[in-house]
Amino acid sequence: GVGANTAIFSVVDAVILRPLPFPAPDRLAMLWEENPEKNWHLNVTAPANYLDWKEQVHAFQDVAAYEGGSGHATLTGMGTPQFLTASGVTGNFFSVLGVRPELGRGFQDDETWDTTRAEVVLSDRAWRTRFGADPRIVGRTIRLEGHRREVVGVMPAGFAFPEDVDLWVAVGWNRADRSQVWFRRAHWLRVVALRSAASCSISA
Repeated sequence: GVGANTAIFSVVDAVILRPLPFPAPDRLAMLWEENPEKNWHLNVTAPANYLDWKEQVHAFQDVAAYEGGSGHATLTGMGTPQFLTASGVTGNFFSVLGVRPELGRGFQDDETWDTTRAEVVLSDRAWRTRFGADPRIVGRTIRLEGHRREVVGVMPAGFAFPEDVDLWVAVGWNRADRSQVWFRRAHWLRVVALRSAASCSISA
């Protein structure tokens, strides 16, 4: 298992993460599930497994997750409804990648779980094309899928991870779901880890 994971990291780190504008791409690794019995290779991850890695693998400083595939959100209340590409992410997503918003802030770690906050972070592209690069966008409330969300940040130009995302929302999982069977059996997450500075033995 360790050998397989090291090989996977070598390939994905070099091809996907290194070209992206992250401050420490050499410390980032994509994590995948392997299951030879089911012929799974580079498979998306179940949320319970992601949480186990985050809490129990000490070679990583932190581990974040985002929803595999591109979701969509309908922006309303601004004339004709507009379809935006959206990604659900854990609250530590931006901090693991080491990228800070150009305006405002990113999510907070506790937003991985259900909170009373309903917030959104915009890409630079969406901010410019959909909101006219309004410098007062932070703190503004917009409607996505009929729900009110507060814009808390705008990411810097050139940052669009996953590819071509217009906005990010926190996953906001229910804590009670962690004990449910489906939380380990359902697979839909992609996982990225930040290696600890002392874990140089895991290398590409």
